[in-house]
This record gives sequence, C-alpha cells and structure tokens, in this order.
Amino acid sequence: MKLNRTPQYNKLSLLFLFVFTYPINFVLGESVDFSNYQKWSESYFNEQNFINHQDPLADPDGDGYSNKFEYTFAMNPTVSDSKWYSELIISNHSFEVIYPIASQSNDVASFSISGTTSLESPFTDADLITATISTGNQYEPSQVKSIFISNSEKAFVKIDAVQVRYKSPKRGLGLSNKLSADWDEILQLINPSWHYSWNYSLLENHPIGLEFVPQFWGKNSVSLATIQALKPHIESGKIKYLIGFNEPDLESQAHMTVTEAIEKWSELEQHLKAEGLYDKVALVSPVVAHNYSNWLIPFLNQASTLGLKIDYIAIHRYTQDNDPDAYLDNLNDLYMSLETYGKKIWLKEFSVRSIGNETNTPENVLAFMQVVLPALESYDWIYRYAWFSAIKDSEYFNRQEDSILFDSDNLEITPLGTYYKSIEAWY
Repeated sequence: MKLNRTPQYNKLSLLFLFVFTYPINFVLGESVDFSNYQKWSESYFNEQNFINHQDPLADPDGDGYSNKFEYTFAMNPTVSDSKWYSELIISNHSFEVIYPIASQSNDVASFSISGTTSLESPFTDADLITATISTGNQYEPSQVKSIFISNSEKAFVKIDAVQVRYKSPKRGLGLSNKLSADWDEILQLINPSWHYSWNYSLLENHPIGLEFVPQFWGKNSVSLATIQALKPHIESGKIKYLIGFNEPDLESQAHMTVTEAIEKWSELEQHLKAEGLYDKVALVSPVVAHNYSNWLIPFLNQASTLGLKIDYIAIHRYTQDNDPDAYLDNLNDLYMSLETYGKKIWLKEFSVRSIGNETNTPENVLAFMQVVLPALESYDWIYRYAWFSAIKDSEYFNRQEDSILFDSDNLEITPLGTYYKSIEAWY
C-alpha cells in the first residue's frame, strides 16, 4: 500500500490515494481519554504546553494534520509520522480501510468519507459501506471499517468536514490585575477562550496562548505610548481587539461625556494609524452600565457620522430576576435597539444580582445559566460573552455571591463555574 498525501489541501478535507498493493498494520499508542477533546488534549500536553497547543486548528507536531483531525482519528498530536488508518485489506478490486475514531457519538466528533476512482469523477459515498465493527470505550477508540468497491487499480478517498466539540470561542472571563498572581491557576480552572482585565496592560505573567483583550478603561488610558507598548502584540496577532471605555455613564467608573469619548476615540484611531495598526486590530465600542438612549446610541451615531471605526458593540446586562426567559427577552429587545448599526455584540459583563429581592440561590442561578448560555451560543449576533464573578474582598460580592464561578479564598471552582466551563462549540 502506498499513501500519497496531496501537498495542498484546505482545512475541511484531506485527500488520500490508495494503490492496491499490500496492507500495513498500525499500532495505537498509549491509552488516553478519548471521551472528549479537552481530556484528549490534556493527555498529550502538560500544563505548560497545553495552553499553547490546545487549539483544534493547531498543528503542534507539524505533520499537516490539525489537532481536530488527530483527535477524531485517534492519532498522536506530538508525533509527526502518525497515520489516520489502522489497516488496509485488499482483495478482488476492493479494499477495506479500517481506522479508529475518538467516539461513535456525533456530538463529540463528526466527519464524512467518500471515494472515487478518478479525480475527474465526483467523490461519492455510494460505493463506500461504512460500519462500526468495535464499540471502543472511554480509553479505546471505536474501530470503523469503510469498504470501497472498484474495478480500478487506484482509488481516491477523501475525508471531509472534520469537526470536534471544544470550548466555545465566545466564552470569556474578566479577571483584574489585582488577581494577576493567580491568573494562571484561575484561567486553567475556568478555561475560557479569552480574558480581559479592565486594563490595557498585557502583563508578563499572562498565560501564553490565551487571548488577552485590552480595555481602555477611561480617558487617561488613550495615549501614543500605550499604543506603542501594545504594537508588537498586535502585529504578532496576540492582541486582536481593543475594548473601549468602561461604563462612562457612571461617575464611579470612566465618567465621560459623549463629546469627550468621541474626542478620545478619534485620538485612539490617530495613534493606531500613526503606528500602522489601524487595520490590524478591531475596535469594540465603549460599554455603558445602563444609559443606552442618552449615551451609547448618541456615541454610535456621532461615530458613524464622523466615519470612526466601531467593529463591535459592547454591552453590560445584569438582572435581579433569575427568570432566564425574561432575561433573554430583555436582551433581544436591547439588541433590536442596536441592530440598525449592523454590528455583533460583546456581552462583556452579565450575571444574576441580589439587590433588595433576596430570592436567589446558587441553585436557581445555575438553572438560569443552563438556559441562557445555550441561547447565547445560538445567537449569531452575540460575538462574545463573559460572566461576571465577584471576589470576596470586592464591594460587589454581597450581591453576587450566588453567581460566583470560583471561590476566591481557595480558588476552587463552584458548580456554576463547572457548568460555565463546560460550554462547547463545533470547530
């Protein structure tokens, strides 16, 4: 058997040429947990390297197979000479290709396989009979057999549309610089896809490989020196977005007029242009606490009139009511008032608060989250979101204690945090 991999292929398909000669045997490596992508990744990458190599689209061993492909077909992502098949059986102008897959369940991994005898002919699954011949278990992949019947001496097999479930790219976490000594531990505990700190500084102890999103908290955050400090991180792609001012409609927060914010936004754009960064980073609008009608909408209107750059709109949306349907109705109503701008939404802070009406419990907040998060995942207009988790020495803790993701005293995850961590999406 000779396998030729084409030198060029897109991310959705891999093409293999089988010439009918002889079968080879393939021996799986050490047993690892194949029950989900997260556990599989952790089996191969230690804590230091995991955060660098966890991306399903990454190829840490440089063999041309992305992590999601290697997981789906039970390959070793640290060895560049792995093969996706385990055995070929050739007889009477047909062949059986036997290969391991991480799980039989299509809610963990999915793919399609099709074949043809000539690249001038369409690929089809009509001549492929695919059946599971071994169920496998948590630590042993299932074994699948595909039979291709052909009168030709050659056959082309295409694996297409490989997808795995992994942590949602929308799901983020805000941790302030005050917690920077514990960033690594907390961020591994919650495992978000992105992190912000209400600050623009990318500190040296920020976990490598986890996306950091700076925020220009107030008017004094915007300066040429700040942009120059961020420049190498923007140019390398480590920083892809910049978030605007934090609750400028409150005296206790950024406390800016719309006019002041427009002036500072224009200054921010001038600095980005001066450093050649304007087209290399996306800008997320200032985020108000609640004054949409008299602050955010006038800001967006003026920005549009002046041709200023707003790529996404950020919002904060808390609730004192643990009714998830009422919350989602309210959120949709808010989006309808912003939809005219044609921008996706960053729900940068949200949670259930206890203010006055002390009816919340950790259990009903969890029930709230179990309805709201799947909805946020399904809304194409929600680009990213981050649940707000207060810490015990914060002024916000008393009204947030039923909504915390982790205990800030012992850094142990809560049931709410465990569910938040579990939200996944297809890659």
